[in-house]
Amino acid sequence: MNTRPGLGEEHGAGRMLTLPHGSYDLWVQLTTDEAPAGLAGSTSVDFDPGRLDPIAIELLPAAAISGVLRDRAGAPLPHRVLSWTSDPWPLGGQQAALYGATTDAQGAFTLLAVPARTPLRGAQPGTDLSPFEPGPHEGIELVSRP
Repeated sequence: MNTRPGLGEEHGAGRMLTLPHGSYDLWVQLTTDEAPAGLAGSTSVDFDPGRLDPIAIELLPAAAISGVLRDRAGAPLPHRVLSWTSDPWPLGGQQAALYGATTDAQGAFTLLAVPARTPLRGAQPGTDLSPFEPGPHEGIELVSRP
């Protein structure tokens, strides 16, 4: 895969990908001042040799999730690496980590641009997240299980 400047990149427009022939699930996450919780979107596409037409991906309001990771006694767990996957996202059900966060000194974490109404399965026991509506969601308590 190669990248090259996209149109107007000098203004922050992004980069263009050059992908080999095949089928792909593409997904985009974006946060802006106007959408601090983020926007997310996806599409499936087949790339044929010589395809030059642009691909449109509709970006929808996403969820921002923040909370604290605690042990069973209720103590915050600082500096823990967390990761999540999701069966419905991206479209092909990819099982690689889609989201990650490291808790701070107080055990706090934040995830931005999470697709709305999408369950996240935590790699660590006790860290699964139920689906959230678009917008900010604060004060989520996760209890790590050994």
